[in-house]
Amino acid sequence: MRARMSEGGKPWLPDPRGDLLLAGRRVQPTLLRVLAPDGTRHQLEPKAMAVLLCLAEAAGEVVSREGLIQSVWEGAFVTDDVLTRVIGQLRKVFADDPDRPAVIETIRKRGYRLLVPVARVALPDAAAPGPASPSSAASPPSGA
Repeated sequence: MRARMSEGGKPWLPDPRGDLLLAGRRVQPTLLRVLAPDGTRHQLEPKAMAVLLCLAEAAGEVVSREGLIQSVWEGAFVTDDVLTRVIGQLRKVFADDPDRPAVIETIRKRGYRLLVPVARVALPDAAAPGPASPSSAASPPSGA
């Protein structure tokens, strides 16, 4: 499967108002961060986050190496070693063993697939009206 592209040909990105839950970790795409259950914060490079998001979009399906490179690096010449390094970084963040994968599986000669379910976490809507503020209107003069 090829990674999903947005209308402008850029890699698909999630709704910036929501985070993702993957393998017990909170993925915060807009902050390029993954929070572990113990509170540890892992900063990701932008390309590593983009690869993770492409895998999340196709959760359970194989995403080809070529599709990831084309989507994330937008057609720039990139060797397979660069993608392999990024996958290694993601495996480290998710404490995933490539010999016994629980999060990211390598499909030999094809690509990668995410083995865990993906859940979106909606953030509170900033545009929602808050509690009414006290009126600033002056009270009428007394004694008249």
